[in-house]
Amino acid sequence: MTARASAATLNTLLKAVSIDDHEEILKTTVTALNSFPQDHNIRQTQVVALLKLDRFGDALRVIDEGDAGFRHGCLLESAYAYYKTGQLSKARECLQPALSTGHRGVLHLDAQVAYRAEKFAEASKTYRILSSKYPDHEESHDLKINELAALAQLGWQSREILGCLQRDLDKPDTFEVAYNAACIYLSYGFFEEAVQSSPSQNSFATPLKTCQMRRSRKKFCPSSFN
Repeated sequence: MTARASAATLNTLLKAVSIDDHEEILKTTVTALNSFPQDHNIRQTQVVALLKLDRFGDALRVIDEGDAGFRHGCLLESAYAYYKTGQLSKARECLQPALSTGHRGVLHLDAQVAYRAEKFAEASKTYRILSSKYPDHEESHDLKINELAALAQLGWQSREILGCLQRDLDKPDTFEVAYNAACIYLSYGFFEEAVQSSPSQNSFATPLKTCQMRRSRKKFCPSSFN
């Protein structure tokens, strides 16, 4: 059967399935893939369903069972599965060929992998690129939080980066941003600035106290979104 026919078959099957019911989508693609094992569209739909269900090992297995062309076309999916299973070197290896595209999803995942690998300078740089390139994206605020978390980690490691932070630390607008701002200032010993980043007249006074408490207990960790 032709690729067009198999794609039509998959579309017909999926019409009866809720777009948010990933278990049902998975069952449908398993049936379809048994009939059309070489169909990339069906296999990729199955991979996405497995990722949505947090079945990352199974997703990697399904990718590996595809041909070379399919595996090359699923580098982002492979990288995400490796990232979620803590295989960071493999995740970065998958991402490398796609980084030159500047695709938002690729850059975002690359930043997440770098942060998890404690390459905070790289993570911070990529988060800043994303925030600049996609300022109106729905996840732009989360990117700002993640960038500050990376900079906070750098702050504990080095005292050479404070000059580039002022733009983001002046007006924290959520708990996470205020908390990360306080962490950064405290890492430099700037306690007055840390207090100012969490003004007592609003709900962001708590981040400074939280940051100080975690630091005293040696459980400090900047807040980020994964």
